[in-house]
Amino acid sequence: DTLVKFIARGNNFSKLPMTISHCHDLSHLDISHNRLMYLPPNLGECSLLRKLNVSHNEINQIPDSIANCFKLRTLDVSDNNIEGVSTCLHKCRRLEIFNLANNKL
Repeated sequence: DTLVKFIARGNNFSKLPMTISHCHDLSHLDISHNRLMYLPPNLGECSLLRKLNVSHNEINQIPDSIANCFKLRTLDVSDNNIEGVSTCLHKCRRLEIFNLANNKL
């Protein structure tokens, strides 16, 4: 058995372990309503990720490796401290919902 869905909403986490990238079958990651300041730079190794919710944290950028998540359909980074968006997101061709509301853009 492998981890497919990980929901850790509202747990006061300040960081996400780098080993999350070892969860190659992960398709749904919800770590919203925490205190995360950054996402692991290797998050893109979760290439089967379809839904990523990191809203209501303190994140200031989306790692470029997210471009390796070719199956990503929903990306919610609302209510963070993001000041700019990387052009790498154009590689996420299946992205249908990109919520960037309430950031520092």
